[in-house]
Amino acid sequence: MKAWQDLENDSHISIYRTRLSEWYVDMGVKIEKFDDDGRIEVKNTMSPNEKFYDVSDEERLIFENDGWKAGCLAVNINVLEKKIEWYEHLLDSNYISSPDAMQKKIKINRDKLLDYQQRLVKFVTP
Repeated sequence: MKAWQDLENDSHISIYRTRLSEWYVDMGVKIEKFDDDGRIEVKNTMSPNEKFYDVSDEERLIFENDGWKAGCLAVNINVLEKKIEWYEHLLDSNYISSPDAMQKKIKINRDKLLDYQQRLVKFVTP
């Protein structure tokens, strides 16, 4: 997997060691290589609870073929997309029957996420 190779070859990072594996976490993603069978797990750590989730098949392919940074950017872009969709849902539905101030705050938060997502997308598009 190219992502693991990227990390092993980067002298600026420290891969952590446990009795059973080596791992690294950054940019909301944890990657772990197990000693017993050499398998590599990639988890999204940006969840609303304390549970880490497997990255999607599409995201995993990016880690395998394009490396650590590209994979992390893909995960972050997808997480932002889901948050933006949630704000859009709040704005489009009757869920918010609150004053204009609340809707304005939601729009500002959505716009901040859109801006950040667009900046990340610039890194992955030619």
